[in-house]
Amino acid sequence: MGLFEVGKLKPGQKVLIHGASGGVGNFAVQLAKIAGAKVAATTSDVNIDFVRSLGADEIINYKKEDFSNKVSNADLVFDTIGGETQAKSWKVLRKGGMLVTTLKLDDSKAAGLGVTGKSFMVDSNGARLREITGLINKDMLRVIIDSEFALEEVKKAHERSQSGRARGKIILRIYNSLRTTEE
Repeated sequence: MGLFEVGKLKPGQKVLIHGASGGVGNFAVQLAKIAGAKVAATTSDVNIDFVRSLGADEIINYKKEDFSNKVSNADLVFDTIGGETQAKSWKVLRKGGMLVTTLKLDDSKAAGLGVTGKSFMVDSNGARLREITGLINKDMLRVIIDSEFALEEVKKAHERSQSGRARGKIILRIYNSLRTTEE
């Protein structure tokens, strides 16, 4: 939704995806590549090979490199990090480019640079989910599971999510497998 409905990403365009190894970012990298975009992605050093395996064309190790000195003329920035990362992202956009974020948007710098920004929340859509399911079934889109927790471990799952270290999705099981007992 953020890449295509909000960001209007088209084949051949350049997109910078922040948090590329996370639960949202890893899907964003794969979907942008499927759509024919050129993908630059930020991640930490331990996830470089993983993000490369998702299809990113350019990978920036945010712990050692400043992405704002490496990326320029991006058509779209997909931001799942916010804060200073979002603030620096405005300058990597081409004139007329757009920053799309899942977080609070601070677009105070946008107008002066000739770019725009939009914040969005995901809206469930059956047709979109069927399309994604089709890509998964055709082995074009990988679902990466970082970890799985029982409902009783919701605090641990939340801590894992907030750690910024998850690689892919965190699953919370809301029921246990059926058990059979011999009587």
